[in-house]
Amino acid sequence: MNTTHAGKVAVITGGGRGLGRTMGLALLGAGANVVLVDVDDAVLAEAEAAARDLGAADRVLKVNADVSRDEAGAAIVAAATQRFGKVDILINNAGVGLQQVRPAGAPVLSPYLEVTPTEFRRMYEINTIGFFLMSLAVLPGMRARNWGRVINVTTSLDTMMRLFPYGGTKAACEANTAMLAAELEGSGVTANVLIPGGAVATRLALDMFTGDKRAKLIQPDVMIDPVLWLTSDAANGVNGRRFNGSLWDANRSDAENLATAGAACAWPGLGRAANY
Repeated sequence: MNTTHAGKVAVITGGGRGLGRTMGLALLGAGANVVLVDVDDAVLAEAEAAARDLGAADRVLKVNADVSRDEAGAAIVAAATQRFGKVDILINNAGVGLQQVRPAGAPVLSPYLEVTPTEFRRMYEINTIGFFLMSLAVLPGMRARNWGRVINVTTSLDTMMRLFPYGGTKAACEANTAMLAAELEGSGVTANVLIPGGAVATRLALDMFTGDKRAKLIQPDVMIDPVLWLTSDAANGVNGRRFNGSLWDANRSDAENLATAGAACAWPGLGRAANY
């Protein structure tokens, strides 16, 4: 077993499947203690079984919770602390597409005027407010220990402007990450964004694409190398950045990956160019 992350405790929302499960198993493989959070007991059980296969059953905790609920963040942190003593790493990965918040069989994509207020509100509750609530719960402990990582999984910048209303929920997270990073600067706690770099083979894309397009989807394992680096001491001081997992190359140096796979979080250049 790799021990680069031994003693670290990570909470991963949306941890039962897809990107969350992939990142969780990678962190377990690196020696971390991992709390997998999901609303689906069945996929949590499958992820727990995968952890057992790694020989990490004693280092994984599954928590069934809806991160959009005001009380969920504190309850998740309490469960993590009771089991492992603290939380060092938060990966805000939980998210839904339109197909998860509307009636079965309804279109995955809809024109702006056909999305209902209920659907719109629910997507923001999970994809945006959930990120805020989870960060609010973990940050006091991280700041008290002068070390912590908040990693927010958003999406490509063009998707933020094309896929309604999903893109808007992720754009809000991106902007909020930039503001949080500025507030955390110099504290030993960092906030960064990690994206797969395109349509990835998870529920949202698998419901949208078929045939050749589905075959070209990015695999979740593009997140493994960058998430392990971002949650290590090698990334101390790296703050307010966004990283593209599909551009990350483990054979490159840290400096090369920072330049090739990384960029400033959100749109600081555009903001500075504005005349108001």
